[in-house]
Amino acid sequence: MLDVDGSGDIDYDEFYLVICILIAIKDKQEKQFIYRHSRTVFDLLDEDGSNSVSAEEFKNFGFLFNFHSDAVKAIFEEFDISGDQELDYKEFKMFTMACIDRQIDIEKDIQKKAAEKEIKEKLKEKRKFEAEFKKHENRLIFITQFLSIRRETRLPQVRPHPLSAVME
Repeated sequence: MLDVDGSGDIDYDEFYLVICILIAIKDKQEKQFIYRHSRTVFDLLDEDGSNSVSAEEFKNFGFLFNFHSDAVKAIFEEFDISGDQELDYKEFKMFTMACIDRQIDIEKDIQKKAAEKEIKEKLKEKRKFEAEFKKHENRLIFITQFLSIRRETRLPQVRPHPLSAVME
């Protein structure tokens, strides 16, 4: 399966490829990996060495890149320009570029949704604050008016009578 050169053994380069694929999956960077290493991935998917990838070959290895059977069918419908039910390298390369474009769109949508959620939470918090303010608005107006009147009139402070301490 992962013996790209057909030697019967998985050598260091093939093992390294598997590790890189696993890391890409872990980091959710499968599509970027396919794009950056399109020739290597194409050779990996091309089991029979025909210089084209059939839908069956794609299904066999698509799991490595989180492609499910529905996705494989859609890929072949869209990118099999020649109509031979196989992707040659040029068609595969177009597919990898489209994957990156779609991934970018997905990431933008995720960021947009996160920003919208944050805005909604802030608006909810603002409304809650405004409702709480309205509930206490009359008291706040009274207190601010009282304080401004007190500052304006400078009411004398009441001092205890000097003899009040002696009388106790």
